[in-house]
Amino acid sequence: FLFFDAPNVRSYPPELASDPGLQPQDKQKQSVKFTSYRRSARFVDQLLKKLMAQLEAEGLANNTVVVVTSDHGEEFDESGAGLGGHGSGYTRYQLQVPLIIHWPGRNPASFEHRSSHYDIVPTLMQELLACPNPAEDYSIGQNLFAGKSWRWLLAGSYYNYAMLEPDQITVTYPSGRYEVRDWNYRIRANPEVRAEVLKDVTEQNSRFYQ
Repeated sequence: FLFFDAPNVRSYPPELASDPGLQPQDKQKQSVKFTSYRRSARFVDQLLKKLMAQLEAEGLANNTVVVVTSDHGEEFDESGAGLGGHGSGYTRYQLQVPLIIHWPGRNPASFEHRSSHYDIVPTLMQELLACPNPAEDYSIGQNLFAGKSWRWLLAGSYYNYAMLEPDQITVTYPSGRYEVRDWNYRIRANPEVRAEVLKDVTEQNSRFYQ
């Protein structure tokens, strides 16, 4: 397990600051911050390249599964809702993350279905560790290679959580208040809280979250 936190803290080698392709478009604060983020992401790319080269050099690349992902995205107010960083909202810019898997013996493929971090453990348990138990015994995730989209997803922040559906985001608060937003993160004029989804979320929370 390797945790590269450079994009989170905006850390990168000094030489990346002079890279012509990694310069801010203007002197606006948001542009400068985004450029710093891009430089730190490039730094992580370089570290991953070194990691894969080391696996090759040690003869481990052909029997090592490598999963590259992130725990959250990072927003620079792309949603127009005045949000930044992560944990400040449930926009696609804060929720969507890369998921790249190097899996020896599998043909290259791209998957477009709605997936989640919850799916990583069931995939490894079933495909790598030969666990015969159904995934629901230990997770709310499912095998990534099944290509099955989620009907809903649950995302959590520091103090609340949201139910993510293909057409809407329902954000809950500890006070009992809630709001329903579309995927442009605008409040829906005619919100709909789907009882069957809320029931499923409550059941899953009671199983795995105390």
